[in-house]
Amino acid sequence: MALRDLAASRASVNEETIEALIGEFIRYDVNDGLIVLTPEASRLSIRSKILVFLTANEGWCYVVEQKKGAGVAPKEMEEPLGLKGSSLRAKLVELVRENLIKKDGKVYRIVAANLQKVRAEVLGR
Repeated sequence: MALRDLAASRASVNEETIEALIGEFIRYDVNDGLIVLTPEASRLSIRSKILVFLTANEGWCYVVEQKKGAGVAPKEMEEPLGLKGSSLRAKLVELVRENLIKKDGKVYRIVAANLQKVRAEVLGR
């Protein structure tokens, strides 16, 4: 195995990988540009909801050609996730510390290299 086989990038976060992780929990509202949680998402922990939401955000480029999966600010996550700012921010800090997500300025994104770990946490596999 070459070292380059161990590299992960945003490009490795492809449509199939995203769909396998979020398919049960997320729907895209293309008219309003929103990510909506399904009723099945209610059984997820707060951590898993955040991870699913941020993973889904990376999938916008497969749903709507002109929309890229930019990072998401905490304020943009509060309503869709049904979380208050302080609870959300505490979990975001925790997830950053564990290197499951990263803070890029004022927005958060999933860490591509840890997508398998994200999948294991959300789906238990």
